[in-house]
Amino acid sequence: AVQASMGKRAAEVGMPVSEGAYTKESRNEMYLEMAEQKEEKDRNERRRMGTEPKPPRQVPEVYNARGEIRQCNEGKYDFNMDEFSDPTKIIFELGVPKYLETSALDVDVNPLYVRCVI
Repeated sequence: AVQASMGKRAAEVGMPVSEGAYTKESRNEMYLEMAEQKEEKDRNERRRMGTEPKPPRQVPEVYNARGEIRQCNEGKYDFNMDEFSDPTKIIFELGVPKYLETSALDVDVNPLYVRCVI
C-alpha cells in the first residue's frame, strides 16, 4: 500500500522512484500505518477485555409508559416488607452486601413506593 501510493506520488511529481525506495515519505507513511494498526489493536484489546469506558447508566423512571409504578429488582437483592407486626408502621428491610458503604445507597421513600438505587 505504501509503495503503491509512493508510485502515484512520484508520477505526479514526474520523478522516477524505484520499487524499494526508502525515502522520508515512505518511512513517514509506514510509521503512520503502523500507528494506525497499533491503535486498532489496542482498541480491539480494550473492547475484548471490557476496559473501554462505558456510558453512564440511566436510572429508570418510577412510572412506566402506562402510568403504573415500575416494579423491578435488577440487583436481585433480598428484601422484606412487614406491614402486619405493627399497624402504625411498615418495616422495609433490604439485604445489601456486608461492606457496602452507606453513601452508595440512594433511598426514596414515598407513600406509594420505595425506591433504592445502589
